[in-house]
Amino acid sequence: MLKTDPELKDLIPPLSDEEFAQLEQNIRTQGCRDAIVTWRGLIVDGHNRHAICTKHDIPYKSEKISLPNRKAVILWILKNQLGRRNLSDATRIELAMQKAAIDDDSASNIRKAIARDASVCEATVQKYMQLKKAYPALLKRLYKGELKIGTAHTLYLKTKTVKKFPAPKPENPIDLIIKNLEKIQNEYLDLQNLMPSQTSEKNIEAMQKCIKSQARFLGQAVEL
Repeated sequence: MLKTDPELKDLIPPLSDEEFAQLEQNIRTQGCRDAIVTWRGLIVDGHNRHAICTKHDIPYKSEKISLPNRKAVILWILKNQLGRRNLSDATRIELAMQKAAIDDDSASNIRKAIARDASVCEATVQKYMQLKKAYPALLKRLYKGELKIGTAHTLYLKTKTVKKFPAPKPENPIDLIIKNLEKIQNEYLDLQNLMPSQTSEKNIEAMQKCIKSQARFLGQAVEL
């Protein structure tokens, strides 16, 4: 019985929902044509095919590979995934970075090795590294190919340029108090007009206290 190792599986970029649905349809109509590759009983390639075949009770073939240790298995998986055609540049770079981190052959010039394995130029690798550090929230979109590295990096540079300009001077404290007072008053009136039956006495009382507090503070500031 084949087993799944979570660490090894996580090395493999997941299929989109559409890609998985298409693969499932193909296997159900044509059978599982590609063998599931294993190492010591662990799946190293074909997790999705194995899951689909198991779900629908479809027969499949398995193929064993002989590798000396777990590190060699991880390198094999990363190299195999880098051969996929449907990966974004960001995903390729991420896989190549993981490979370079444990591959002794990449130690002399890591960035060059990453660019070679990811099939991109070194400048693209540098841009991706900057984006990964500055805007990690963008990574999912980059991996899915929804956003190109070049486009995201251009926005990143514009953001850096904006940050170089001096911050605007803070508003006069009295002006801020007046704005805050007007905001609270408007919210209080809206609450009374729009939801009179749902307005709790505690909320109204709290707003009234806040208005009075701001008004007192405003009066003291004007006297000064």
